[in-house]
Amino acid sequence: MDKRLLRLLVRSLEGPLKKRDRHRLDRALSESEELRRARDEIEAMRRDLASGAADSFRSGFVGRVLAGLEAADSEDGRQMLFYAGFRKVFWRFTLAALFILAVLISYNLAHSELLPANDLLYASDQTVGEFLNLPIF
Repeated sequence: MDKRLLRLLVRSLEGPLKKRDRHRLDRALSESEELRRARDEIEAMRRDLASGAADSFRSGFVGRVLAGLEAADSEDGRQMLFYAGFRKVFWRFTLAALFILAVLISYNLAHSELLPANDLLYASDQTVGEFLNLPIF
């Protein structure tokens, strides 16, 4: 497809063309299936964008954007944006690391002589007696 004709097609969608350009484009559209397909695709994209534009901006959009820009201009705002992005990226890594750490500590406690299993769940006779003498039982 000729790039000049494609540019002419795009210009025709943006505004009126001169008579000579309009005639040239009409002749090219009648001769070229590829150019007609390109026109249909461009028009479909423009319709999709036009129909979705009203739905994509909720109320207060301009205020939120301006507040974000003003906050980003200050040094504190840039730091907050940096840390917010950092927290978002590494949140899952932190949770995974904490889980792995808990598993490793539990494994080491269970398989080492540092804290024997008998002592881990040991309750003295006095403590058991106090539990049994509670008015709940």
